[in-house]
Amino acid sequence: MEMFFLYLFLCALVSIVASGRKIGKWRAFLLSFFFSPVIGLIITLFSGRVYEPPSYTDLFRSMGK
Repeated sequence: MEMFFLYLFLCALVSIVASGRKIGKWRAFLLSFFFSPVIGLIITLFSGRVYEPPSYTDLFRSMGK
C-alpha cells in the first residue's frame, strides 16, 4: 500500500513540474500514472514552456535602464 502512495506522490510531483508547460498538469499526471513517473517526467521536460507575454511593468522597467 505504501508503494502505491509513493507512486501517486511521484505522479503528483511530475504534474507540479508540468504546471508551466504546454502539456498541462492533468495530462502529465495521467501519463505518469499509466506509464511511469520517469516516462511522464521525460515527456514533460520535452514539452515546451507556456509563452507568457511580458507585463507592462516589465517593459517600462526595461526602458528605464
